[in-house]
Amino acid sequence: MSTKRKDKRSSRQLFKTEPASYLDRENLERGERAKEDGISKVASNNKDFLERARVKAVEVASANRSAEWPLGRVTIDDLRKYFRRIGVEPKHQNAWGAVFKDGKTFTALGFESSATPSRNSGIIRIWGLK
Repeated sequence: MSTKRKDKRSSRQLFKTEPASYLDRENLERGERAKEDGISKVASNNKDFLERARVKAVEVASANRSAEWPLGRVTIDDLRKYFRRIGVEPKHQNAWGAVFKDGKTFTALGFESSATPSRNSGIIRIWGLK
């Protein structure tokens, strides 16, 4: 039996599709609002950590500028590795998801599999500087 995907669209194309019905769209919008609310709450409870993490993210992205990555390159794995090495953790693990959500410093560039064992090779974004 073949395990080849029949749908040749990229994951980016797949995720940009419209929901099948009004109810699906309503649920999607509700879910997106809940996600943003959650990020706002965790950000307000981890301000010091997020400030430090964003400074480090800018430092890492700037150091990783190249012809391939002219806006720099940083992932949440880069930050997790650094902060674990110096013994710093956020108050809540969901704070990691708020690091790149300041709306003015970072732009999403792509995706890769996480190397963090607890993430089980889950997909993470590659970020660059705006």
